[in-house]
Amino acid sequence: MSANASSTESTQGDNRQTITTMIEEYGNSMQFVEFLENNTTSDFQFIRPSGNPANLTLFKAMFSGADLVVTDHSLIKIQKLEVVGDMAFACMTESAVFEYKGTPNNDRYSTTAILRRVDGVWKFCWMHRSTGDQEETPEFDWSLATASA
Repeated sequence: MSANASSTESTQGDNRQTITTMIEEYGNSMQFVEFLENNTTSDFQFIRPSGNPANLTLFKAMFSGADLVVTDHSLIKIQKLEVVGDMAFACMTESAVFEYKGTPNNDRYSTTAILRRVDGVWKFCWMHRSTGDQEETPEFDWSLATASA
């Protein structure tokens, strides 16, 4: 292996670890709104389960009103993480316990995220949350998604 290839693998590993740490900090914090406020690009979009997009300002507003009260938010597992150059893709399983307009919810759901390295710093630029399910989210065989055609 050449020195250049070894350096690239080392950098790739460093990027994966940095992003994994970011996802864990986001996923295991009740201050996830504040975390995203400090770790997103200026064009960040969060696609809600309804399919409606929210920029960071709207995302923050959703959690500041009385309609939505979150009592628990947890990362269950990072299912997939791919890093290519200055972009990364992640899929994770999360859980949340919350009330929306007085209706209790205890959801397990998938979130996809795209991150972009800006001036050497990794930032979330896109997130998409699936609808929630109270049943255990089945394991997906990610090797099928990465198998070559």
